[in-house]
Amino acid sequence: YDALDDCFAPSYKENQFDLAEHPNLDGFKDAIRYLRHTFPDMHLTVEDVITDKDKVCFRLTGRGTNS
Repeated sequence: YDALDDCFAPSYKENQFDLAEHPNLDGFKDAIRYLRHTFPDMHLTVEDVITDKDKVCFRLTGRGTNS
């Protein structure tokens, strides 16, 4: 998870509805930890990437078994 620090700006803001309380990089890391624990065989496929200046949006398909 520490590697994500080099991939995201310190001002990173996550806009997923379930991260409303902690929309920063630490909240995003916590969400990844939760998903990897709950769906240990999870795979994400990037379907689309849309950018506009300093904003990026991904459309993903996620598959996994809920443990």
